[in-house]
Amino acid sequence: NVELYCNKLSSAAGFDPVYDEDSREADFSKNGFRLPKEEEWEYSCRAGTQTFFNTGDSERDLDRAGWYNGNSGGRTHPVAQKEPNAWGLYDMHGNVFEFCEDNWIPAMCYGRYLVGEDPNDLTYNYYHDLRVTRGGSWIDDPSICRSATRSCFCNWPWIRQSYYIGFRVARNV
Repeated sequence: NVELYCNKLSSAAGFDPVYDEDSREADFSKNGFRLPKEEEWEYSCRAGTQTFFNTGDSERDLDRAGWYNGNSGGRTHPVAQKEPNAWGLYDMHGNVFEFCEDNWIPAMCYGRYLVGEDPNDLTYNYYHDLRVTRGGSWIDDPSICRSATRSCFCNWPWIRQSYYIGFRVARNV
């Protein structure tokens, strides 16, 4: 799973693991690797811009920065084949969705699907383990690849293989 990967990477690099391996909860006071929080992901993606994509507002601008359904040829691509953003980060738009630390809360996307706080509620438990994904993927329209778009059909982070979801790690310094 993603948390175990981050902990192993942290230990190998001499940092403190962030995740409790039983609860999968993050301790943000640790200096190891972790998934970025959703707001950290968007801040990093934008790299100081306010446009739809970190390269501008048009589909042509997206084409310079990422792989989406208009240019991917129906597949993922190796990282760093498109322009990086102003901070040197590649593939923030398209190619694969990226997991964030945040749990997905349906009410934040779809007001009609309110989920209570009762851990005994099956609906609560179903949504509790879903993570927000950001960035869009090679199969998506440009609107899904925008800096501000949150995915609302998230997938479980412990799934081992996906052809359109991945992750990048962050670290407190």
